[in-house]
Amino acid sequence: MSANIFDFWADLPADTKVHPADLPIFKRLGDGTDTGHGFNLKCLPVPFAGPLRTAPIVLLYLSAGLADQDLNEAESHEAQARQTRQRRGDSPLPSEDDIRVHGHGGRPEPNLSET
Repeated sequence: MSANIFDFWADLPADTKVHPADLPIFKRLGDGTDTGHGFNLKCLPVPFAGPLRTAPIVLLYLSAGLADQDLNEAESHEAQARQTRQRRGDSPLPSEDDIRVHGHGGRPEPNLSET
């Protein structure tokens, strides 16, 4: 049985740092720690950004990099919710301001009380 990329990421709990299907790979690549394989597993996964479901083209990049802010974002409920929405594939791309303020993950929660 095959799944599309959205199904693969759909049921991931918001605070999960590694997809369960990836854990055996990381264990095989390294020594079972967060550093044995060369990846930092303390950040939220960001498999894609933007409205991938409707994108006329898709650009593939390597990792966006790691910043101290990414580690802080990984523990933020707001950032976890934002990444959960991004993984659905229909959220807009983050703006440069969103990235500067909120890290690689993008947009803040809208404040509905101000509308």
